[in-house]
Amino acid sequence: DHGGPEARAYAHAMLATDGDDRDALHPVRYGAAVTFADGTVASARQRKALEYGCTLDPVGQLAQEMTGERRPACLALVDQYAPASKSRRGRFGWR
Repeated sequence: DHGGPEARAYAHAMLATDGDDRDALHPVRYGAAVTFADGTVASARQRKALEYGCTLDPVGQLAQEMTGERRPACLALVDQYAPASKSRRGRFGWR
């Protein structure tokens, strides 16, 4: 068991930041994850583009997942620095 919905969303969001290899465009790596009442998890990372207006944020990428039949339990949005400080634990929704 990886903890409750918040802990699982946080862990999966942090893992999602690892998939970003475009630090030259922007040094901050964003990841998001949503846990559902049925126990499943979906995650995404920011898709950086040369033009910021073309960048895909991770929460927007999860929108399709959150509008389906499954009920969201928790949504977490983090950057790669989130574990470095207790005051920066990420942003959560659906608590």
